[in-house]
Amino acid sequence: MLKFYYQKFSLYSRSVWIALLEKKLPFELIELALDGDQWQPKFLAINPFGRVPVLVDNDFSIFESSSILNYLELKYPTPCFLPKDIKTLTIVRMIEMLTLHELIPAMLTLIRVTNNENAIDQANQQITAMLNFLETQLDDGLYIAGDQISLAEIVAGSVIIWLPDLNVTFSNHPKVELWSNQLKQRPTWQETQPNPEVIQDWFKRIQKLPKIRARQWQQKQSRLTKTSP
Repeated sequence: MLKFYYQKFSLYSRSVWIALLEKKLPFELIELALDGDQWQPKFLAINPFGRVPVLVDNDFSIFESSSILNYLELKYPTPCFLPKDIKTLTIVRMIEMLTLHELIPAMLTLIRVTNNENAIDQANQQITAMLNFLETQLDDGLYIAGDQISLAEIVAGSVIIWLPDLNVTFSNHPKVELWSNQLKQRPTWQETQPNPEVIQDWFKRIQKLPKIRARQWQQKQSRLTKTSP
């Protein structure tokens, strides 16, 4: 059976979790607290970078969410979340990359930064650019690739629905709002959606993340020193 290591706060984990559920694959769900668990030798043997998500298929470990999603598509192609049409496939892939490299970093900036107007303005501009692009891709059908969800929904759609919690509205993007609301009705989105208390806890954790990571790094170095000859 597949083993899926995740963290309930992780935006990167959620897309993989949704994909596993949508494909109806049997898997063991293993949550890491990320308060030091990721630096334990047992987990580092699975992912030496100490991050989630991680998927273990027998003795094969895959980390980084996009790599896991690609692996699932190749090994478990039914249902397929990548369109056959070259243009549509390229759009889906662009949305994936834009989510990982533009949208999520901008969202994290809005959570972390409270006293830098330039950084906040830039983050809002990145988010608006992403919403503008999505709005142009939702002209036909219910979803980006037509009448069935694709990796565009699984990746972008799994984080877009958090934007209202950051006081970002869809008032100028009615198609994105409808799209997001449709996704929220899917059982897989409902099963993986944290409750409001968890979301607020996650925001506080992100704000403290630099200090947490510094402490975790010190703990990791201390363990390595103790185990070195």
